[in-house]
Amino acid sequence: MFAVLGSVLATLSISIGTIIAARILHSRLLRNVLRLPQSTFDTTPTGRILNRFSSDINTLDVMFPMVLRFCIPHLYRLIAILCVISFSTPIFIVVIIPVSIIYYLIQRIYVATVRQVKRIESITRAPIFSHFEETITGAPTIRAYALEELFTKESEKRVDVNQMAIFPAVVCG
Repeated sequence: MFAVLGSVLATLSISIGTIIAARILHSRLLRNVLRLPQSTFDTTPTGRILNRFSSDINTLDVMFPMVLRFCIPHLYRLIAILCVISFSTPIFIVVIIPVSIIYYLIQRIYVATVRQVKRIESITRAPIFSHFEETITGAPTIRAYALEELFTKESEKRVDVNQMAIFPAVVCG
């Protein structure tokens, strides 16, 4: 009974928290974008701006709740296990400190690498949105000149470039 109630409360609190966080993030992103100078919109493709909004909101709406639901119970278990092992075998503390330092150093390199790979993936995604928006805007002209196949091939080429960048991002994490 208490396990079910605890599970429901945990899921409800994570869901409400991520909805509130997504609203705050979206309003701050929109406010900051609307306050940018006009020259930014002249130099930055619209697809890159849309890409930023969609990827940030997607991360907060989809990925973050999944990660929280997975990590919180494991974090509590890890703390409990570390306490039990440290209490029963005090020499463990001497071993875990250098291992933790090594882990931290490796983690710093890994996070920097993943950040750059994700940045590359994001940069290759922006032309897809930009081309899609331009195609929709110019659809009557494209149809008038019977260039649908040309625009389809260009879109597929941009998606292929993005897929080449997505693979390392998926492999990294």
